[in-house]
Amino acid sequence: ILSFPSFSQQAAHFESWKAKQTVHLKNVLSDPALEDYDVNYYELDLSADNTSNYIEGSGIVFGEVSVPSVDTLVVELDANLMVDSVWLDNSSVTYLHQNDKVYAVPVSPYNQGMHFSLRVFYHGTPDGGLFNEQYIPFITPYITYTLSEPFHAFEWFPCKQDLTDKADSVCVKITTSNDLKAGSNGVLRNTYTIDANTVCYEWFSGHPTDFYLISLSIGPYEEFNQYAHPAGLSDSVFIQNYVYDLSSYSLGDVEETAGLIELFSELYGMYPFADEKYGHCMAPLSGGMEHQTMTTLGYFETILIAHELAHQWFGDYLTCGTWQDIWINEGFASYSEYITNQNLVSQAEADAWMLDAHSYAKEEPQGSVYVPITEVNDEMRIFSMQLSYKKGAALVHMIRYLIDDDDMFYAMLRDYIQTFANSTATGEDFKIFASNYTGIDFTDFFNEWYYGEGFPTYSLSWWQADSVYFEVSQTTSSSNTPLFTIPVEFTFNYTAGGDTTIRFENNQQIQSYSVMLGQEVSSVEIDKYNWILNNEGSINYLGTGNFEHASNTFVYPNPCRNEIRIQYDNTQSIEYSLFDSSMRMITNGELNGPNDNIKMNSYDQGIYFLRLNSKEGSKIYKIVKN
Repeated sequence: ILSFPSFSQQAAHFESWKAKQTVHLKNVLSDPALEDYDVNYYELDLSADNTSNYIEGSGIVFGEVSVPSVDTLVVELDANLMVDSVWLDNSSVTYLHQNDKVYAVPVSPYNQGMHFSLRVFYHGTPDGGLFNEQYIPFITPYITYTLSEPFHAFEWFPCKQDLTDKADSVCVKITTSNDLKAGSNGVLRNTYTIDANTVCYEWFSGHPTDFYLISLSIGPYEEFNQYAHPAGLSDSVFIQNYVYDLSSYSLGDVEETAGLIELFSELYGMYPFADEKYGHCMAPLSGGMEHQTMTTLGYFETILIAHELAHQWFGDYLTCGTWQDIWINEGFASYSEYITNQNLVSQAEADAWMLDAHSYAKEEPQGSVYVPITEVNDEMRIFSMQLSYKKGAALVHMIRYLIDDDDMFYAMLRDYIQTFANSTATGEDFKIFASNYTGIDFTDFFNEWYYGEGFPTYSLSWWQADSVYFEVSQTTSSSNTPLFTIPVEFTFNYTAGGDTTIRFENNQQIQSYSVMLGQEVSSVEIDKYNWILNNEGSINYLGTGNFEHASNTFVYPNPCRNEIRIQYDNTQSIEYSLFDSSMRMITNGELNGPNDNIKMNSYDQGIYFLRLNSKEGSKIYKIVKN
């Protein structure tokens, strides 16, 4: 049995190919005329096989004029492809193909609200977007397949590359050799013979589809089909898999797909394309690409399947409104890997996943999840594993932590998806929606974690008297975000066994707290359950009991009025710090000899804490000021 490598999160970035596509990136010139119409429908009628990435045929853009008058219609198409003719509403028209655009001149202008059909006949060998490759030389077959995200659809078909302008429906017709199969979006509406050696596969999707989610894949596939039965659906979801030779290929975890559809339908709402299908076309990828209803996939591994499937909700049904907001797609799909582990494997596996995600995110200590405008054309930055995927997932995890109610968290996601279904959303849209839905103001959170850079490091000093007193200091990895104000959990472990975890607001760089626990505390942990992307700094217990001169040191009078005196053996220097009841340090210094004093007359009545430090240790004294 031929088996393919099963890559764990630790070993591979499932969508690393997206960043690698940068070698094909062209300077796609924007043209205001592309905004003169809305796309209604794409129809591609193409001929290709698996011996090369040469294509020929036509692409039709059906649209509606959205400005008062248009005398030239524009679509994007790579100048590397040869245009044979251009037709508007079934009439040949004059055209110009330059700067990766096709400009078509109608006989008379189109007015606002008028519909048009712009058909471009073309041929050629794309230098990106459409590939012909083999996964394992001499073993797996050659496959011709497309990858259009983010800027590469124009390299193989005429289109309008605007995220906010989804086509209402899509038809993809692929004519190829009759010993091959061709997969695409939606349902296989027709398969018909052209001649003795040629067949045409006609795929149709009636759901709104963004330009980069349109796909084709051609190869000597065999079909392995399944059905999912999500709760609440009277029928089943058809799962159509185009795979390599079944007699020599291990299908790996492909059969997990049905259970994942059922899980995500329960958590996120019904699979949005249940009336058509979900499926996979295998291709020589190191991961996958979430083409709508038909993911292109290199191998079958549960977490990879889960990531690409989750995109059907986060990325396809609901799409990022700009590439700066790729978190809308990748952050939630990545977090779905955590959710898969949590629900189908174990909490321990989910915890390990999040710990690993944090490690990746911390490799970019100056980075933001939001893609800066200066980097929006850099595909390596858009698809940064550290920022868009791993830190993006960490943000969703922290939002879940702040909501602190899983029923509300998932209900919010379901309503959010439905609110922006068949459309697009930005990070700002999500912030506003989540704030309104939960009653939690996420403004500071997004300023710090989405638009801001880096992550915090927390350090802790603590001691116990009648209460546990502790001081938390925060530094950050980026000076552009000097403070993170997310609440922090502290876990108090008891000498007698057991623990208590309490969440405290943390909105200052140095902040003091006290809590009455009624038991002796042996240690304190910061963010024990790894909710927050952070580094742990030092944790210092200040009441060690190792103060060398404790038996020979006297602090009096106590209670005091004007001063406290410290009498001690002066064989070494001793430093002191005086704290008020909220653990704010109000004075410190070094004692000047075996009988020194600290003036108290300027301080209010109340409880104070005196810490004496020598190089061997420290001791805390509770002081009452009358």
